[in-house]
Amino acid sequence: MNRTLRSLALGIGVAELLLRWVEPGTHDWRKFVRPSELARGLRAAGLEIADLTGLVFDPLSGGFRLSARDVAVNYFATAVRN
Repeated sequence: MNRTLRSLALGIGVAELLLRWVEPGTHDWRKFVRPSELARGLRAAGLEIADLTGLVFDPLSGGFRLSARDVAVNYFATAVRN
């Protein structure tokens, strides 16, 4: 998960405390990783991010969908060797 104020509010505040989708205390916001931090670690290992895709909750459908732009809470990264 991305370490943003939005992930703190939605990932912990809503998912854990309000909706109880996961057990309270499951997430530690301080351990969330920003895409820039992930990219830095991957570069140090000889890899580079090739794709970054967000996963967002859609309240209208009640499900999740992929997003090419919104990586503020959940995201997937694909890395390739340089």
